[in-house]
Amino acid sequence: MIERIIKENFDVETKCEKMFGDASSREYFRLTNVKGSFVLVKDQPNAQQIIDFIKINEVLPNEIKRPSIIKYSNEDGYLLQEDIGGKHLFDEDLKRKHFFEEAIYRIFDYQKINVNNFVNKEKSFDYKKLMFESDVAVEYLLKKHCQLECPEYYKRIFSKIHEVFQSNQVLCHRDYHSKNLMIHEDSLYHIDFQDAMIGPSLYDLVSFVEDPYYAYEEDYKKEFKQLFFENESFYSSFEEFQSDYNIIAFQRLFKAMGSYTFLNYEKEKAGYLQYLKPAMINMKSIVQNIKEAEFEIFFTEIEEALR
Repeated sequence: MIERIIKENFDVETKCEKMFGDASSREYFRLTNVKGSFVLVKDQPNAQQIIDFIKINEVLPNEIKRPSIIKYSNEDGYLLQEDIGGKHLFDEDLKRKHFFEEAIYRIFDYQKINVNNFVNKEKSFDYKKLMFESDVAVEYLLKKHCQLECPEYYKRIFSKIHEVFQSNQVLCHRDYHSKNLMIHEDSLYHIDFQDAMIGPSLYDLVSFVEDPYYAYEEDYKKEFKQLFFENESFYSSFEEFQSDYNIIAFQRLFKAMGSYTFLNYEKEKAGYLQYLKPAMINMKSIVQNIKEAEFEIFFTEIEEALR
């Protein structure tokens, strides 16, 4: 199949090199020839994620830079796009604050898209979606990895999470972290936005600031939140902003740890377990500032099980 795709798109000799993939089932190949360098993304025929990627790419504003799409085929399940290299925001040699600040501002460009016109209006952080993410984390993080049962008071935790997630609805990238923000020609590029969905206005900020893949300094975290608060339009007080931020951050980190353990047990991708520790470090600072005591009690149970 790969050879056929190459032959259909290029009339010159082309070198094909398999690239390191992400947590999905997609495969990535770097294609190089005299015409340049390209990235081939291969999935199953009529793969929903490639279909969604194309749809969402069409509605994103120019301010959000992303790899140019050269050709795609839903029938064959592939996407051929511009090669923007391999430098991510978390790379050690790229610790330049202006990229961090730009990443904050670009969140607002996603939020400017009218959710009523969003091509995937059915994709949202509704009760069903939140329950799905919760169930994965309970099954793989709590039960399999920590040998814990889900406590009764988790229902109260989940009720509070659901309440916060239903307010201030905007379009979210959904996986807005340092692995999906890349540097190309001294500019910030966005990838993996196919899972964009409607959710709370602070979700992408939380994903960026509480990123287990990259440990931002505490002073930076404070600056990022203050910068976002000063430019957003939903919160009248920073106290209210911070309260919702903490609840969303708890859910995002719990979900992330569920994903890491799922990938370990079901996909045999043990490398993701290394991110449990930074996720727990971030969560510890979060739960200390949530007024509902069950959040910190729940965290403590997980923390003790992971020791």
